[in-house]
Amino acid sequence: MGWSGGSAIQAGRQQQSNESQQIKDIKVKCLQEMKEKRRQLVISQRLARPSTVFTDTQLKMMAQRLPTNMLQFLQIDPDNITDDKFERYGSIFLNICKDHAAMVQSLQ
Repeated sequence: MGWSGGSAIQAGRQQQSNESQQIKDIKVKCLQEMKEKRRQLVISQRLARPSTVFTDTQLKMMAQRLPTNMLQFLQIDPDNITDDKFERYGSIFLNICKDHAAMVQSLQ
């Protein structure tokens, strides 16, 4: 009997389904916190669109991956998260991710 040939996508889904409810809750809270921070930035900087900061998809990816350094953060969407965007907004959102990553780490 040979190897069944599972894909990286299946492995990712398996990992998501195996996450504890506590970890899922932390990631949901992270996403909510980042959306609120983005909303505050849009208002304070009088930006036309929330996606000027980061898109919903990018925020969801951040909350799922919880990057803890600049390289991991930039790898979330390398074509659209530029160095300039990171300089303007990245450290704010990276710190939110780091806080939540530490919560996840404390559970493991």
